[in-house]
Amino acid sequence: MCDRLDRPSYLFDSGIASCVSFAQSFSTQAGAEFNDNVSKPTTGEQYEIGIKCQRAEIGALVTLSAFQIAQQNTLTTDPADPLFQLV
Repeated sequence: MCDRLDRPSYLFDSGIASCVSFAQSFSTQAGAEFNDNVSKPTTGEQYEIGIKCQRAEIGALVTLSAFQIAQQNTLTTDPADPLFQLV
């Protein structure tokens, strides 16, 4: 499941457009921890901001963006027992 919020770009007369994006994710996990705890769902968030410039006279599209992605509660294999996982 993923929720996403994209704001429309504003296009300047020069051909430069701005963009902003935010997304959230939620995913259940199949796995077992050593102490029989039920695994928490994986959650995440993404933030992005950028600019785009398309110039027809030179046939180019240039984009520049910065983003941050964070994810919580991901499972990894337990090094002590490969049949189980750790958060």
